[in-house]
Amino acid sequence: MIKRGLRARVSNWIRKQCRSGSFRLNAEEELAYRDLREFVRKLEKEGELTRIRTEVDPNLEITEVTQRVMRAKGPALFFEKPRGSRVPLLVNTFGSVRRMCLAFEVGALDEVAGRIRGFLDMQSPQGWGRFFLRR
Repeated sequence: MIKRGLRARVSNWIRKQCRSGSFRLNAEEELAYRDLREFVRKLEKEGELTRIRTEVDPNLEITEVTQRVMRAKGPALFFEKPRGSRVPLLVNTFGSVRRMCLAFEVGALDEVAGRIRGFLDMQSPQGWGRFFLRR
């Protein structure tokens, strides 16, 4: 468990960095979508999503429908009324290369490899060591 003093120092340092703008995303690192709703709208606009508005049993029916659609290499499915739940269900969201490309906003998945390499090559921020060396 992290000592309280260390936790407080790290929290204060993070707050200071956020206020100074050090943790903000630059224009090249903006998120593709603000939230899942926006991505669902994009899938629907591109014809990659089917909405199922009727009430469906989550135990057997959803599984069967999803399996059949996936085997046919069909679209993502948005079950609006799963029986016994107030929360809708989105399945098969990344079930095709095209939908993954839409999620990452790239033309081909190979473009994502460059982004991942960039994350792996990141250097640790300077100054973190002082929090762990103090007692």
